[in-house]
Amino acid sequence: MTAHRRACNVAAGLLLATALWAQAPSESSGSNTPGGTAAPGAGDQPGSRTPGGTSAPGQGTARESDGTARTIDDRDIPDRQSSSRTSAEQWQVPRVLYLQGRVVTDTGEVPREPAVVKMRCGGRSVPQGLTDLKGRFSIQPGENTLLSVTDASVRGGRVSAIGRTRGGGNTGVRNCELLADLPGYRSSIARLDHAPSFGIYKVGTIVLYGHKGVTGETVSATTLMAPSSASKAYHKGLKALHIQNPNYKLSIKHLQSAVAEYPDYAAAWASLAEARMASGDWAGAREAFLKSIDADPKYLKPYEPFIKASFDRRDWTTVDSLGENYLKLHPQASQIRAMSAEAAVRLGKYERAAELTRIMADRDEFRHWPISYVVAGLVHESRSEFNEAAVRFREYLNHDSESVTAKRLLRTLYEWQRLLVIDPPENGLVPAYVPPVTGLASVALP
Repeated sequence: MTAHRRACNVAAGLLLATALWAQAPSESSGSNTPGGTAAPGAGDQPGSRTPGGTSAPGQGTARESDGTARTIDDRDIPDRQSSSRTSAEQWQVPRVLYLQGRVVTDTGEVPREPAVVKMRCGGRSVPQGLTDLKGRFSIQPGENTLLSVTDASVRGGRVSAIGRTRGGGNTGVRNCELLADLPGYRSSIARLDHAPSFGIYKVGTIVLYGHKGVTGETVSATTLMAPSSASKAYHKGLKALHIQNPNYKLSIKHLQSAVAEYPDYAAAWASLAEARMASGDWAGAREAFLKSIDADPKYLKPYEPFIKASFDRRDWTTVDSLGENYLKLHPQASQIRAMSAEAAVRLGKYERAAELTRIMADRDEFRHWPISYVVAGLVHESRSEFNEAAVRFREYLNHDSESVTAKRLLRTLYEWQRLLVIDPPENGLVPAYVPPVTGLASVALP
């Protein structure tokens, strides 16, 4: 019975298909577009086989209303291939580059805290992403704006050296390199010389080597004592904060739950500070940074972003006090030393600035932070050591001759040489007249 019913259904389907085929020619010929031409797909395709034989290449047939057939040329049909190609170009999927790899310590362990993955192009490092709980990372170069908010070393935001293709891919990363940043460690380098312009490129493993003399902790003891519910809220907040398009509101919600559950959670306070800062709440971020440091003064994570953000806001007192504490925990932090030296000289603490610049000279750190040449020069100027100050100022001018600071230094050197308080430069050339720079403070730093 079932087989008989199935056979009937197949027969009915064949009859219906035959009827529709018989009607198709007349319906096709009457199916026109508003412009009066046959819609794409109507009639036989060029080069298709007809009942009377095979049409010539580039030709097809069309059936008139009286049933007769006429030959049509390719010129009668819109260029579907060209149209499809244009459409494909308009809707082309962006060609994106993803860099993937892993970060481990020199002992082979996964860092207990997320490490910041940075890209360095032309001597400038810009944060791009963070590692997960297994030390892995997957970043799209130039796309993460969250981390740049917390890194004052990034002047102007993203990596300008990274080019963008028409489809959205990256073209300039072959001149760049990746490194990992975690307080208390120095990073190996992953070169991107063979990276493609798009697709997935495996960079391998980046190794973090512990600095000698670091007494601060990369993992807070409070993290190890956090209740399970607070730890879960903390990791949810981290996930919302460090995705490609961060959800600050959700991150703040989870992190606030974590510190409400466990008020001494230093890591959660530090991440909450970063989320608030990225969302534009500096007052809330400052409060959270201070809470993190109060909860665990030896925990390194909150110091650098707090100091850098305070430096950007010209809060020299905070930079000076926090920088002094942080450098005791992490003596290798050269950028914080440079910022602290500048804050000290702006506050008139010349002896403190002299101590910091002496350490920088011993460690050959000036070339990494050229503004420190100016700071060292101002220390010498405060002691009326004009020749020594002139040497430092000229060293800075080798790096920059166009900024406001450079113009003030040029004017200062011109006045000193005119007053015969400094020796002529080694080349013996007397500098040309330099007009005064008005509207600035008396110090060379703007």
